[in-house]
Amino acid sequence: MRLLSNKDVYLVLAVWADIQGGVVKDWRSASKIVKCLQSDVGGWNEWDRSSKIKWLERFLNWLWNNGTTLQNGWKKVVNFVYDDRISNGVDEVIGEYNRYIRERFGKEIEVNKTNSEVIKAVRVLQKIAKERGISVYEVVKMQHECWEKIDRPLVFERMSNERIVRRRIEVKSDIDSKAGVVKRSNISSSSSNNQMESELRNWWNTVLKVGIAPYIDKKGWIGRVAKEMWNELMNTETKEEKMKVLREYSVDNIVEKWKKEGYPDFREVD
Repeated sequence: MRLLSNKDVYLVLAVWADIQGGVVKDWRSASKIVKCLQSDVGGWNEWDRSSKIKWLERFLNWLWNNGTTLQNGWKKVVNFVYDDRISNGVDEVIGEYNRYIRERFGKEIEVNKTNSEVIKAVRVLQKIAKERGISVYEVVKMQHECWEKIDRPLVFERMSNERIVRRRIEVKSDIDSKAGVVKRSNISSSSSNNQMESELRNWWNTVLKVGIAPYIDKKGWIGRVAKEMWNELMNTETKEEKMKVLREYSVDNIVEKWKKEGYPDFREVD
C-alpha cells in the first residue's frame, strides 16, 4: 500500500469526507493531490497537522463549491494557490485602507471584496505604490489629503480609476512641494530594491534573534509589523498556534509582505 505511506493522504480523505458527508476511500486521487501540495504549496512539508487541515478545509471546500471531483482535485491545486495569493493581496490592501480610515476618520467601512471595481482599485493602488516606492497606505493617504474638501472617506471603489488616482497624487505632491515638505527618495530601481531587501532581511533577522518585545513601540514599518506579530502571539493558546505565527512572520514572508505593500521605507525605527 505505497499510496498510504504519507499521512497527508488520510487528511485529504478525512476532510473531503467531512465536506461531502460520507466515507471516501479514493486513496489514489488523494495521493495525487498530496504530491501536488508538496510541490506547489510553499512550506507544506514543514506545516503541523492543524495548519494542513485548515488549508485543506479551504481548498477542498473550494473544490466542492466549484463542482470539482476529488479525482480532478490535483489539477486545481495551482489554480487555488494562485487565487489564494491574489485574495491575500486584496485583503492586505483593504486592510491598509481601513487602517487609514480608522486613524483619520475613526470609522469602520465594509468593503465588498467580490466587487470588480474593488479588485480593480486594489490593482491600481498596488501598481502606483510600487512605481513610486511608497506603501499602499501612503497612496491611500494621499488620495484623502489632496484637497481640503475631502472631509469623509473615499469609497474604496472610487480609487479604481488610475487616471484620477494619479491626478490626486500629483495635486498632493504639488501641495507638499509648495509647503516645503521633504519626501524620502523613491525606491524604484532594481538595484535599490535588492539592496533594501538585503537590509530588511538583516533587520528582521535581528528582530527575531533579539525578540520582538523591544520593537513593538518603535516607529515606522518595522515597529508596526512587530506590533502585529506581538498581538498575534498574545492571542495564541497552544504551542502549535505559536509556531504557526512564527512561520507566518519568517524572514521570507516579511520580505514578501514588504513587496506587496509597495516597498515602504522601514529604516525609521527609533
